[in-house]
Amino acid sequence: AKLYASLLDSGKIEQYVEKHPGMTEDDIYSYAEILRRSYSLESRILRKLIRNECDRAKPSRLYDLDYDLQLKEALNIIEHENFAALISKAKTLKQIETERNAKEEKDASSAPAKK
Repeated sequence: AKLYASLLDSGKIEQYVEKHPGMTEDDIYSYAEILRRSYSLESRILRKLIRNECDRAKPSRLYDLDYDLQLKEALNIIEHENFAALISKAKTLKQIETERNAKEEKDASSAPAKK
């Protein structure tokens, strides 16, 4: 946490991005590796900080595939696994609710009457 705060307080990212407008993903990756030598932070975090600074003056991104691990895994499942088979086995919330209600009614009807 101290290294992270130190990096943010240093203004290094802002200064670098200001001197290098229009950075590409390769540029971001390269600069993250340079920063990593001085700040022992994950490359993914450093790239996110650099990208945020690059995007500060631009319209917001819809997503950040490098940083969003859940989205990355979801896309991997859709692209590489038998997605159609997975979907065919999935139940809708309505189906789950109907099954739960049916089970509750069955359990209630088979329970001994209270006196």
